Amino acid sequence: MTRRSRPLFVYGTLLDPAIRAAVIGRRFTGPLRPARLTGYRRWGIQGADYPAIAPAFGGSVPGGLLARPDDLMLRRLDSHEGPEYVRRAVSVRAGGRLIGAEAYVAAPGARLARRPWRLDARWRRRRAAYLRRMAFAKA
Repeated sequence: MTRRSRPLFVYGTLLDPAIRAAVIGRRFTGPLRPARLTGYRRWGIQGADYPAIAPAFGGSVPGGLLARPDDLMLRRLDSHEGPEYVRRAVSVRAGGRLIGAEAYVAAPGARLARRPWRLDARWRRRRAAYLRRMAFAKA
């Protein structure tokens, strides 16, 4: 497997170690490097429990960096993210520096909700159901 030169910025369900483990494997459940993406906002996707980001003047999205994902990890992530997302180059601020990274952003035509998405108590209450749906989808 080859290592990629850019880290991957994650901002939604993949911030949760159990979700990351289910999608890309247990070895990637450790802490993420904190990062922030400016010029975007995080929105829910209509009818879904997960978010997408889209460009937005003055916006800012907190998240974390996965250090240089390999090809297998990216194939798993591409499969998990599906047609609602496209992987794009972005610049994030981490540790006081601007860093080139990649992120899954809303694909053209993605149905974004009118409210921002948060990894909060509401999400934590729905987390177990989300994990069950993921397991069912993989079976």
